[in-house]
Amino acid sequence: MVLSVEFPDLCVSAFKETINNLVDSAEITQCFNTLSS
Repeated sequence: MVLSVEFPDLCVSAFKETINNLVDSAEITQCFNTLSS
């Protein structure tokens, strides 16, 4: 996906937002925070 290469931060943020909307879970959020650190 070209967009993910040119704008990785944007895509990651959008992906995280989508997941957070689907699964509002502190555990999931912590997992993403760990992966993105």
